[in-house]
Amino acid sequence: MKKLGGIVIFFILLSAGILVLHFYKPGPEPPEGKKTAVPSPPSTKTSPPLPPPAPTLPPPLPPPPLKTEAPARIAIIIDDLGFSAESARLVLSLEVPFTVSVLPFYPYSKKSAELARNSGKEVLLHIPMEPINTPDEAQPGKGVLISGSSPEEIGRQVGAELSELPFVSGVSSHMGSLFTTDSEGMRALFQVLHQQGLFFVDNLTTNKTVTKKVAGEVGLKYFQRNVFIDNVLSRDSIIQQLELAEKIARRKGQAIAVGHPHPETVSALKAWIPKAKAAGITFVRVSELFERKL
Repeated sequence: MKKLGGIVIFFILLSAGILVLHFYKPGPEPPEGKKTAVPSPPSTKTSPPLPPPAPTLPPPLPPPPLKTEAPARIAIIIDDLGFSAESARLVLSLEVPFTVSVLPFYPYSKKSAELARNSGKEVLLHIPMEPINTPDEAQPGKGVLISGSSPEEIGRQVGAELSELPFVSGVSSHMGSLFTTDSEGMRALFQVLHQQGLFFVDNLTTNKTVTKKVAGEVGLKYFQRNVFIDNVLSRDSIIQQLELAEKIARRKGQAIAVGHPHPETVSALKAWIPKAKAAGITFVRVSELFERKL
């Protein structure tokens, strides 16, 4: 009996195992090379706060209007006419507006002034004034104004010179490193010029000049030279000085360049003027410049 019971139990277990194998279906295996992701445990760290949203910017402003460069104007003055008609004709071959300044009481003073006026150029009286310690070969010339002269003497002298050249627009200083430091002498001169409706150009032969101060007191229209262009008589040096005048005119709006009736000066001017005009420089007579602020 015990043997028979053991056999029965064996067949029961065998039958149960067959049933289990028959009904068990395993799930699909993951593809080769891939592993089932194991979820990470939740982090205990807190995330940093998000930055605030960027403020809304206003629309950009329109660009500022372009600045237009102020016109640069140059007044050329050619001094010391009156010694010859040929030098006047040489200077008057320049084909831009400019001004000539004529010395009084020389053989070709009137002729030079007339040639210039007939060519449409502005004419100044180049009035001789007493210098400091000038050698004999460089004296100021006829009709010189002397420091310490009475107002009546100065008035008579200036009147005679204006009668020689009656159609001038103004007066410029010839030499005068001493006379332009004499307040009373300059006042006497400026009173005559003011009565005649003329203006004055100081060639600045000394840094001690009182012309600016006295012109302001009298109420006289007044200008100052910026550059002497031909102290050195070479074409290259003259052109360098003209380029300096051009820089001053671009910075200040205007400049006065003073030269003399030398062939080298005229040659340099003829070479430089077309380039300056192409670069926007305007050439004017000195009376067309703005009056120097006093």
